[in-house]
Amino acid sequence: MAIDLKLFKVGTDKAFKVGGSVAGYKPFSPTNISSCILWLDADDNTKTIVTGRISEWRDKSGNDNHFTQTTVTNRPYHVTNYINGLSAVNFLNSENNALDCIFPSLYSQPNTIITVWNLDVNSTQTSPIVYDRVNIFFGSSNRNVLYWSANNISILGPTNVTAYAKNRPFSLISSSVIHNGVNTKVFENGVLKNTVNAGTGGLSSLRLGNSEVNLVPAGRLSGNIMEQIIYNKELTTDELLNVNTYLSGKYGF
Repeated sequence: MAIDLKLFKVGTDKAFKVGGSVAGYKPFSPTNISSCILWLDADDNTKTIVTGRISEWRDKSGNDNHFTQTTVTNRPYHVTNYINGLSAVNFLNSENNALDCIFPSLYSQPNTIITVWNLDVNSTQTSPIVYDRVNIFFGSSNRNVLYWSANNISILGPTNVTAYAKNRPFSLISSSVIHNGVNTKVFENGVLKNTVNAGTGGLSSLRLGNSEVNLVPAGRLSGNIMEQIIYNKELTTDELLNVNTYLSGKYGF
């Protein structure tokens, strides 16, 4: 009988694997957890690349929430062997790089949004934005933004909310935001940094690497996005641990 790899917690913050490499073993996948509505993986063969630029980044969740950019000069770049032999999607703040997706329906809160990203030494924008969303059903008052500003990681719901201090530039991190109104939780590499009020707006669209047009804060990302994972629910402590164990093993943070 095949033996599945199991993940066990020891105490409150450690984990170890039992099972090793055995017949029938299937490695952890973000889609092993229910309600995964988006999974973008920069290293997988899920990008359409034309002369080094990415016109489409395809969703691995099975929901066909693909991200595209039709304007050639606004397409981000494909970078090979960025870290641990893995590819990256690179955004330049000297250009208007962005990828967009309109979801087929509104994903109401709670939602968990996980992004592996960094800010590089060329980051000069006042508020470089990792992702931005204007709710196409309820308007710009229900935005959903993860960004850096004034040496802080911040998010935006009904108002700008400072989550925690972080100086730029910085290497790859995993930012996990569990959007659940006044109990919105912000994590870095699986460690809770703050609980804030980020509003109750759901997800209806998303832009990667740039801000929506004519909205403040506005800023272009100068750095890389490696993975983007979204669940249409609040992940449990164990589920979040499993995702971040997978990410930390892959990227080494």
